[in-house]
Amino acid sequence: KPQIKYKIIINKSVQQIKNISIPYATIFLAGANTVLYFLVVYESGHFSEFNPALLLKWGANFDALVIGGDWWRLLTACFLHGSFLHFISNFLALLIIGYELEKIIIYFGNNHSSYYCFHHL
Repeated sequence: KPQIKYKIIINKSVQQIKNISIPYATIFLAGANTVLYFLVVYESGHFSEFNPALLLKWGANFDALVIGGDWWRLLTACFLHGSFLHFISNFLALLIIGYELEKIIIYFGNNHSSYYCFHHL
């Protein structure tokens, strides 16, 4: 029966996703966030909250500056955090969600069975 065939393919795919163990991109992003957070802490002298002017200096997103040509702020703002609570909550979310998402992306990016899983649904 076709439905059983697709169910077997999907179950096999899910099992292979679970076998991917090292989330390199998640580890890299978590490390980059941590390094940048502590660099800002070092420069500000404060651990918990930062001055908005300091965050702008480090590349925080500000519409007028982006429109004026600082397009790179769209990327650097992803790594800046306004407080320790902001940093730690994003860090934990990245570790939890990033790990699972990376396993799925790696699997479906390297495996052609994704075509069969989604094409025939």
